[in-house]
Amino acid sequence: ALRGGYSAPPGVGGLSLVLSSSAPASDNTDTDLAAVVPKGLHVIEAMGVHTINPVSGDFSCGVSGIWIEQGSPANPVKEAVISGNLLELFQRIEQVGSTPRYYGAVAAPDILFGAVDISG
Repeated sequence: ALRGGYSAPPGVGGLSLVLSSSAPASDNTDTDLAAVVPKGLHVIEAMGVHTINPVSGDFSCGVSGIWIEQGSPANPVKEAVISGNLLELFQRIEQVGSTPRYYGAVAAPDILFGAVDISG
C-alpha cells in the first residue's frame, strides 16, 4: 500500500513494476526486433491508454512512433490510431526484447506484435 502524504489514506500502488516474458530470455534488442519487421510501426508514445474498456478489453488509442519498412526506420508517424482488443493483442505477441525500458517506476521490454489495426 502507498499513501500520497501523511494525511492521505493508504491505497493500492507500487514503487517498482518490471514486466517480463515467461518465455526463455531472448537476446533480441529493439534493433533486432525492428530488423524482422517488413512493414510496421514502432510505437514510442501512446495516448488514451486509460480508455481501454475494462470489461471487453476493446481499445482505440492515439500513437506516435517510427514507421518501419524492410527492417529500417522510414519516417516519423504522428497522430495515428491503433485499435482492437487487448486480450487478442496479447495473443499476437511474436517476440519480446531483452532490454527493459523504464517509464518512471514501470519497466518493460520492447514487444513485437503481429497484425494490428492502424489508421492515420
